[in-house]
Amino acid sequence: MIRNVLTIGAATMFTVYLFSSAFYSVYNCIFSKDNYDVFIVSLDLKGVTSTPCISFLESLSVSFPVLLIDIHVLQSLHEEKCEKLSTQRIKVAIDKTFRNNTDSNESRFQFFGMENHANKDYFQFKTQPIRTHHIIENGKEAAGKLAEFRDIMLQFNMFPFLNGGTLLGWYRECGIIPHTTDMDIAVFAKDFHSDLVKFLQSRSSPFQLVRKIGLLNDSFELTVTTKTGYKVNTDLFLMYEAVDGNGNVRNWVGGASYTLKYKYIYPKYDPWCAADLYGYLFWVTCSPQKMLIFEYGNLWYEDLPSSQYNWKNSANNVQRNGEWREEELEQVYVMY
Repeated sequence: MIRNVLTIGAATMFTVYLFSSAFYSVYNCIFSKDNYDVFIVSLDLKGVTSTPCISFLESLSVSFPVLLIDIHVLQSLHEEKCEKLSTQRIKVAIDKTFRNNTDSNESRFQFFGMENHANKDYFQFKTQPIRTHHIIENGKEAAGKLAEFRDIMLQFNMFPFLNGGTLLGWYRECGIIPHTTDMDIAVFAKDFHSDLVKFLQSRSSPFQLVRKIGLLNDSFELTVTTKTGYKVNTDLFLMYEAVDGNGNVRNWVGGASYTLKYKYIYPKYDPWCAADLYGYLFWVTCSPQKMLIFEYGNLWYEDLPSSQYNWKNSANNVQRNGEWREEELEQVYVMY
């Protein structure tokens, strides 16, 4: 009788599959231990030889088959660096037939449902929230409107680049996050021309100015929306440059909640690479994963409902940046 089964595998790093002991006869078993049914399957025949990694695997115990899908654990196993594996809950997938077997005794694991559809050549894990489709059906139209706004900015010698959730969507989804409600771009503060604001207030502008936040030298942000066609809001942030206490150059964009100011801090920004978004070309950072980890953390690749994201405290790189003085309020928060 199989006491427990933990199956791990590797494609680029580790490909992850789970079956019963019959699985052992089909693939190379790189590591196994008597009386402990741990199968590590590697398509590149890379074995786990590190004593800390073997000890870690031996410490895992479940009473039913599961599939290890925790990217950080898999990365550590692949690199043979298991000394500092966290004691936090480990993500594993479980077939729906065993779903009712989980209890508090398995508290070391975080369980996700797994389905094996006959019409798919891969397992599907229920690690993502149900998406509330907003832009997904109109990604091409939304990107087209953003490109139109980009072209207007270029007329004023301003060079915008994808930022925030729009950068995340391009890199993670190869598109736009389906449940987002707006688009984010930024431009270096030194490149901003205030004539853009005047143009956006004119009849000839295809965009309408919705609001203006901050001052040109502090936390400046514009929100525009389309006048015709697909309706989508775009937030334009000014990106500022500063030097921290260690002499390192940092860039930041602002945010404001009426009287309170916030700033999102990045390493020195390098936005002069090109990216395709639904057939439109945009500037993006040349080190997108570095910037996304800095802002969203190591789990940047996990989708969360927009309703669970709080712009004031969810980002890893956000911090308080003082308050607006009472006499500044009429000037720093303007609705049109």
